[in-house]
Amino acid sequence: MDWEAPVDAWYVWMAVAIVSFAIAGVALGVPSGPPPDANQAANTIDRVAGSNYQASGSYAHDAESVKIDAKTITLRNEHGTAHASIAFGEMIPANGVAGLENVTYGTPYTVEYRDGTLPPERVFLEAVDTAYTPNHESWTTSNGELIVRMVRIDAAVLEGGRTSSSIRTTEPGWLADRWNGLHYDSAQDEYYVLLVAA
Repeated sequence: MDWEAPVDAWYVWMAVAIVSFAIAGVALGVPSGPPPDANQAANTIDRVAGSNYQASGSYAHDAESVKIDAKTITLRNEHGTAHASIAFGEMIPANGVAGLENVTYGTPYTVEYRDGTLPPERVFLEAVDTAYTPNHESWTTSNGELIVRMVRIDAAVLEGGRTSSSIRTTEPGWLADRWNGLHYDSAQDEYYVLLVAA
């Protein structure tokens, strides 16, 4: 009994064709490039967030869309999705919020949020509080550059002369408990906000 198949048999050619299509499908399914580098984006944010002074930074990336929540940044392009967490502070996504985007790109908040009736600090913090998203679920289109800015406000200016004892608390930085996205740096006696646009 002969177990070898003749090379010109139709089923041999059919098997070779099926295997060839399978290999071609696997080869075409492999991404041709890497997903965006979310770790480098998070490192850029952490360098700014770890500063003791007003600071800003930027990172050029190849993401087509981005998702920013308080502690995580997620970048996505045609090759995949990558996400990374930050170590310092909480991010305020400025994408799509005209005033916050302008501050992120360098306009002082005192200029951007001067409305004449309320102090600019108050109007700025209301915008930050509204934009604060601990669990952001929607993707926004990215322009290819991540911009991060730390805005610092002197505690004496923000607290308006009110002391912690006048509002029945012994905690310095008491305003950080009342506004989302606002943090207190006790070493500098300043409040700060971390704005991110991508």
